[in-house]
Amino acid sequence: MKSVDEAVLNGADWTDVNTWRKEQRARIRAERLALPPAQRRELGARILGHAEAGFPELAGAVVGFYWPFRGEVDVLPLLKRHGAGGGRAVLPVVVQRNAPVEWWQWTPDTKMAPGIWNIPVPAERRPLEPVALLVPLLGFDAAGYRLGNGGGYYDRTLATLQPRPLTLGIGYELGRLETIHPQSHDIPLDAVVTETGVHWPPATREGVELSSPVCYADEAASSLPEYFGYLSRAETLAVLDALLDEAACAWRRALGIADEVQRALPESVALLRELARGLATLRHLLAHVGGAAHAAAQVPAQAVTEPAAALKPMLQRTTQRLQEALPRIRDEALHAGLQDLLVLHERAGAHCDALLARLG
Repeated sequence: MKSVDEAVLNGADWTDVNTWRKEQRARIRAERLALPPAQRRELGARILGHAEAGFPELAGAVVGFYWPFRGEVDVLPLLKRHGAGGGRAVLPVVVQRNAPVEWWQWTPDTKMAPGIWNIPVPAERRPLEPVALLVPLLGFDAAGYRLGNGGGYYDRTLATLQPRPLTLGIGYELGRLETIHPQSHDIPLDAVVTETGVHWPPATREGVELSSPVCYADEAASSLPEYFGYLSRAETLAVLDALLDEAACAWRRALGIADEVQRALPESVALLRELARGLATLRHLLAHVGGAAHAAAQVPAQAVTEPAAALKPMLQRTTQRLQEALPRIRDEALHAGLQDLLVLHERAGAHCDALLARLG
């Protein structure tokens, strides 16, 4: 009889995959709980440090956290710092089994009550839509797929949120797997943060095929891309840096607008979600081409209070820059990522228009 591992690797059905996942959950959870408390605290501090350094713009946003459970990375210190720094924190609450969770506001003064599995949740229902989520995980793979506790609440919730929040998996390196054998209902994370840093899925997109130019042209384009009209690596990095600067400025102004309307209008939440994913996409693409975000884009982004109309031309400039750069990008994965970014900014522009109309 084949082992579960052999069956999964040979393309088994969902029953075999589910059995294998249960075994992996039990194994990883046991290893996680076996970590000495001092080591767990030290690893947790490193993980939270990477999350804060990698996504400084989230300091002023509505971010979904989780209450640590059964050895999960303790995010409570970050939860408290986030609120003290002017951000808003929300926690997941299961209001109905096998249904999407709701996100209820939390502060250090919030009265808590036992929820599902006796995990503490806010006692008072004050729902607020998050811009980004810190998602606990047991296991994960390089493609960004997550092995959770098996309840399916996060996948059900993400499937209902449009646009999707930025999703950052939080876990230990001991949970790294070659693959979780994702199924059609699994939704990949935008990034995974462990004690070793921020890990991005490969900068590729399903359905993107490599072009097939004449071999000699391909070789020449690789060594001297500008000769064929493509951007050189230095020019590509300059474009990505400029886009990152613009995205950071747009984010600061969007936060100011969200504060102006108390983040109550759906359009403001949708706008911030698109811009948050745009910033993450740019950092991902910079990592893909071997670059790094410069210091100006790494400082914590403070909200800038300006007339709401000031944001629209910024989004238009970014859209124009992307449209000009795309025909000159040779790298297939980078081209696909920038094309996705263009779609994000076009949607952000539409949300901005709707928000301006609501604000009059």
